[in-house]
Amino acid sequence: MVTSLALNVVFACMVYFASKGITGWPALFLNDRRAQYLGVISYGIYLYHQFIIEGWVKANSALGLPEMKWGIRFTLCIAIVSIAVAALSWRVFEKPINDLRHRFQYRPRRSAPQRA
Repeated sequence: MVTSLALNVVFACMVYFASKGITGWPALFLNDRRAQYLGVISYGIYLYHQFIIEGWVKANSALGLPEMKWGIRFTLCIAIVSIAVAALSWRVFEKPINDLRHRFQYRPRRSAPQRA
């Protein structure tokens, strides 16, 4: 509970400072190509991580393995698998679809007439 609250605060601060423009040592980290790649696949990480956690727990149970307690080891395992799945999803599904966008012309929607 405390760990997830602390992580939420850290990530909220990152978003806040990013919106203001980041300089100094955090900019060195965020300008790194690996950090930027994590940003590219971050939606996939967000989307898949809960399914991975549930699958991990069910697989452990089905195999008769002891339940893995939340901790650094479990978190790292989930993070690594989530990043791998998100990278694969980006490469196989998302990027090819994203590359098709130049074939479609963007036309903004007309705004609805104002009612008096």
